Amino acid sequence: MVSFEMNDTKKIGIGLTGFGVLFSFLGIVFLFDKGLLAMGNILFLSGLMLTIGLKSTMLFFTKPKNYKGTAAFGVGFFLVLFGWPIFGMILEAYGFVILFSGFWPTIAVFLQRLPIVGWIFRQPFVTSLFGRFRGKRLPVVYWKYFYAVNWICSGTLTQSLLPENPGWTYQSSMSHGNSGGSSVVVPRNFRLLEELERGEKGIGDGTVSYGMDDADDIYMRSWTGTIIGPHNSVHEGRIYQLKLFCDKDYPDKPPTVRFHSRINMTCVNVDNGVVEPKKFSMLSNWQRDYTMEHVLTTLKKEMASTHNRKLVQPPEGTFF
Repeated sequence: MVSFEMNDTKKIGIGLTGFGVLFSFLGIVFLFDKGLLAMGNILFLSGLMLTIGLKSTMLFFTKPKNYKGTAAFGVGFFLVLFGWPIFGMILEAYGFVILFSGFWPTIAVFLQRLPIVGWIFRQPFVTSLFGRFRGKRLPVVYWKYFYAVNWICSGTLTQSLLPENPGWTYQSSMSHGNSGGSSVVVPRNFRLLEELERGEKGIGDGTVSYGMDDADDIYMRSWTGTIIGPHNSVHEGRIYQLKLFCDKDYPDKPPTVRFHSRINMTCVNVDNGVVEPKKFSMLSNWQRDYTMEHVLTTLKKEMASTHNRKLVQPPEGTFF
């Protein structure tokens, strides 16, 4: 079962990060109070390390492409500690923009949906500014951190604060019991981030794989899957490409699955390659613990079943 492990250490880390942001904000409000700013910096970095781990934090800040941002953020950090808060915060802000530019698309969507002030962030000159700083997709662990901070620090977001987009919809999601026996509702994106991470690490013997269609799609809707045909069947050695679409109701409802490569199977529509739920029991009897990995591995098993293993197939390399 795919899960987002929110242990006590991560909860403390997210809490420290929230306090770090609060102290930094208060430090700026009180005319760059160096004590508040220094405390905010220390709490923020401590929270970051506790949440994503010391190793992941070090890897993030020491990546070659992040050297400029790390240098600016580090110098600004020490300037604040040694009593130069204004210059320190200017350098920190510059470093922060460079380091966390991969989060700008998601931050922009959230800001644009804020009540009262959201219209400001929807203005053309503001959206172009966000687009200018847009970076490449960050590793999974940092997206987890961003969504976790937003989720925990905001408590329970009201519907008015949520964009009308599937990436932020709080559906009835995976519930995880904790030591007190209570459960928490996990947003859709946590589930998909875990699936993405597992897909990037590789599945079993490599005959089944999947990944995102568009690395810049912050709502994680479109996915590509690959199945290498099972042994002792007409599918042996063939490589089948599939498209999976996870709508806003996923994982409460199954993804839409469609073969891109032509295939002859009892559960696949001969005209468009869609896997028909009525003929594929996993989709018709969907359970929220199922994942895209389960779908692909079950389809592979279905290829080797008695009613599919000997069916005449279209020419290899043709597509729907």
